[in-house]
Amino acid sequence: MKRTFLSLALAATALSPMLATAASSVQMKVTGTIFPASCQITMPGGTTVDYGRIASGSLNQDKVTELGNDVRANIQVSCDAPTLFLIKPTDARSGTAITSTGKSSIDLYGLGQAGGVNVGAYTVTFVNPKGDGKAINVLRLDSPEKTPAKLAEVAANKFSAFGDGSGSEVVPYKLVTTDVKIATYIEKASALPLKGEIKLDGLTTFELVYL
Repeated sequence: MKRTFLSLALAATALSPMLATAASSVQMKVTGTIFPASCQITMPGGTTVDYGRIASGSLNQDKVTELGNDVRANIQVSCDAPTLFLIKPTDARSGTAITSTGKSSIDLYGLGQAGGVNVGAYTVTFVNPKGDGKAINVLRLDSPEKTPAKLAEVAANKFSAFGDGSGSEVVPYKLVTTDVKIATYIEKASALPLKGEIKLDGLTTFELVYL
């Protein structure tokens, strides 16, 4: 009986490595996180358009005075990778733009009030835009879902995007730069309270919106 027991014991010992090998396994996990590219919007030339001191005597008495229609700033959007994005400008002085500029009211940004009178207005235009070093075109969208079209002025609360210059399709870019042309209009002098100093008080926020 002892021999039989030992024989069985040896047989079991001989089989156990084979059974263990046949039943063993190992799992390999493949992990990672896909995240959207991030972009940063900046104004490298500064965020203030300053017309300095304007003599009231230099203003037109009975019609709007145009201070300028030229490049006063620039915007840069830099991303980690080519990205579809929009720029949404918001007028913090909404409701204070004068309407006698000859421009569409949708394109006008306010300059605040003095004595309850709207001081003036200004328009914003993106000019000389470049995407990853190449000339591109500016597009306007009423909302992110709308079909864009080429535009001139950058309307408040509308969305601006960028195409490759050949059509109205929004194109992803890693780096976009554009000059910002500002045309500023001051209310006719006869309508302004000129007994004291009047401040031009425009404020626009440019917000990035990802598609």
